[in-house]
Amino acid sequence: MPYFINYSNINTSSYLCQSVLSTKLGYEWDNTSKIYLTLDHHDNERGIPTENFRYWEFSEWQQWHVSMAGEHDFTDILSMRARLYYMKHDDTLEDVSWDAAHTTSKKWFQTSSYDDYSIGGEVQGYLDFGDISLVKMGVSYMKANNIQREYLDATSMPVILWGDPVGWAPEQEYEVDIYSLGLEDDIRLTDKMTLTAGVSYDVHDPVKAFDGKASIDREKTSTWNPQAGLSYDFTRDFTMYASVGKKTRFPQMKELYSDLAGGNKDLDPQQTIAYEIGATKRFNNGLRLSGAVFYNDITDRIDYDVNDDLTNIGETKITGIEAQFNYQTPWNLDLGLGYTYLSAEDKADGVRPEMDAERIPEHKFFADARYFFDFGLTATCQAIYISDQVEYDKNFNPSDIDEFWVVKAKLNQDIKLFEKLSTAVFLEVSNLFDEDYEEGSGPYAGRTFLVGAQLSF
Repeated sequence: MPYFINYSNINTSSYLCQSVLSTKLGYEWDNTSKIYLTLDHHDNERGIPTENFRYWEFSEWQQWHVSMAGEHDFTDILSMRARLYYMKHDDTLEDVSWDAAHTTSKKWFQTSSYDDYSIGGEVQGYLDFGDISLVKMGVSYMKANNIQREYLDATSMPVILWGDPVGWAPEQEYEVDIYSLGLEDDIRLTDKMTLTAGVSYDVHDPVKAFDGKASIDREKTSTWNPQAGLSYDFTRDFTMYASVGKKTRFPQMKELYSDLAGGNKDLDPQQTIAYEIGATKRFNNGLRLSGAVFYNDITDRIDYDVNDDLTNIGETKITGIEAQFNYQTPWNLDLGLGYTYLSAEDKADGVRPEMDAERIPEHKFFADARYFFDFGLTATCQAIYISDQVEYDKNFNPSDIDEFWVVKAKLNQDIKLFEKLSTAVFLEVSNLFDEDYEEGSGPYAGRTFLVGAQLSF
């Protein structure tokens, strides 16, 4: 059971006490059939780092997740996998303003409680024709339901501005069905060239939306998302590829209906046409180099307007390059380096001028190292550097977001108790040097510690 605690300053509501219990059981009938049962429980008591005179803390945050997955090979050609899952989430958010110097500037509520669940499943089928083709088919479905209630005291904005009564506001309920059908085929054109082509049909269907006073109408949305890619193996160790595809991001329920999140029931899906060309080179000494150039043409990007309400931005262009270096040394040490450059620009529309896109970093660099000791201990360290991000005020005047380094470290000790029973204990520290940083959406947590154990049999 891992235990996670953030020792940041309590006076800024930046703390976290988390316990997690995770269990996975599996059974194999034979080489062709397997089934797995997974159960997770998260119990988090945490604050929200203070931003713009907002003082909130979760007095309750619990989540259960259970899933069952199975796979079966019917023949040498046909195989299938399936998964069913259920997730239950409950939380209570409190406004914890404690004196005149620490009072929330816009008090939306005294207490806000959420009662959520999601249920769904997916089935995937595979037709493996050996060196000729691999056909993948899939169908997925998810129902997400959210029920929320808010307690308003005499200092809450709905009471002061709109005359709502003190006490528990009427219950709100929102529900959406999301389902998808997909088909993809990896076709071996020659010994060196492979064509991958596929398409999905995705549906977002708001079944219910009641804001406590009236029902909110929103039409069902559906879209086709095709993709295609071509790869060529010049040698066994050098591959180049090119791909193009359409991706759709449907708005989440909180983006549609939550007043606190600036919800907008009229949001359109975000559409992206993504192009990418890349290459990978592997060397016999454990060295691997990869790089890519990409271009994303985004329409109806979901982001905030000058009033902090969500809206669709007309068109955004993102151009970038990325490079990665990985080296498995002969000294039990793995090294990795990576760099990404992004140029993101929002095109002018009826509201915004042409400008650099908000909260998208121009430079991102990471370095990681992992050392394997002979007695089962693994030590890992990763550093991430992000710079050149911008945000705007209501008059579109730019403000630079400070650059930052964040370092994470982890120790993991494997212990073999018996022939078929083993365990692992670990200690993980995030934000090792307690860096104060943000990316335009409020401050992030300070130094955090995660301690846990895993039992396998």
